[in-house]
Amino acid sequence: MSVRRAVRRRVCGIGVALAAALAVSACGGGGSAPAASGGADPIEVRVITVGPASTGAWDPAHKAAYDKAAAENGWHVEVAEAVAYGDADQVLDRWGAADVDIVFSTDNGYEENLLAAAAKYPDTAWVMMSALSSTDGLPNVAAYNFDWCEYGYLQGAIAGLATTSNKIASVGSIDILPTTQSVAAQQLGAREVNPQAEVLHQNTGDFADVQKAQTVTAGLVGQGADVVIATVHGVISPQIAAQAQALGVRYVGSFADETDSAPNATVGSVVINFGDDYREAVRTWTEGTFDAAIHTGGVADGAVTTTPLAGELAGKQAQLDAVIEKLRTESVQWPAESGCGS
Repeated sequence: MSVRRAVRRRVCGIGVALAAALAVSACGGGGSAPAASGGADPIEVRVITVGPASTGAWDPAHKAAYDKAAAENGWHVEVAEAVAYGDADQVLDRWGAADVDIVFSTDNGYEENLLAAAAKYPDTAWVMMSALSSTDGLPNVAAYNFDWCEYGYLQGAIAGLATTSNKIASVGSIDILPTTQSVAAQQLGAREVNPQAEVLHQNTGDFADVQKAQTVTAGLVGQGADVVIATVHGVISPQIAAQAQALGVRYVGSFADETDSAPNATVGSVVINFGDDYREAVRTWTEGTFDAAIHTGGVADGAVTTTPLAGELAGKQAQLDAVIEKLRTESVQWPAESGCGS
């Protein structure tokens, strides 16, 4: 362990009252990279993304969260954007060798790379901000994910309230667990509020091909769908939203409030709150209380929320609130075939 990190953990791990008094001078605060005080350097945070941090809905939501946390806590953050999976080892090795404090990945496609780096560089924390199959028993690895089933259930409920044709277009990316869970839950959520609703799902086979996504969107709308959901399509969901608006149908936003992408089509969005997870991971690592586990947030703890229903759908807000309460109290009965529930 480096002297720099040992000092910082000791300072930030003092009793609550003293830690609060020292927060600005010792642990940073009031800017993304404030000048060090008392010889302590700012906490070094790194983030790796598979897409541009400012494109789509997924990575911009992450960026808003870690930028805000950095400004509030005085971290020094550097981001490696649009890193191909085959190039990840080189980036992670560079950060591990530099003895940075904590590395975040926003894409679970880096799982093998992250676990390999964690084994090689035990003095750095390695945190997946998405699904992770295992920590491999490593004490410096954790994941902060959200409940894809609750997320999809809310998407389906909003779409079920919005549809008049009883057909909902779910434009997917590739056949991975978050996709299959989301789609199964979308159907359940839609029928919770509209027993006649049907989710029409098709994957594009790609995360970033706009033309494929728009072609699939148009095809599903051609089959009668009048509400569109971008399913696990965080990179190009704004383009899917724009296509829905151009086709004159409604749209349910993903990961963040997507109203700006299609103001005339978006009836509501399901929002993921990442900010607390970034703060918690950094705080526990620097205090020496890091929990090397896979953490899953949902409606009950505020990790998954919704925007208020918009336009003429606002009159159905009480129905959506009832669905939210059902998820909050864990009253939803998940069929075994959905892949959801315990």
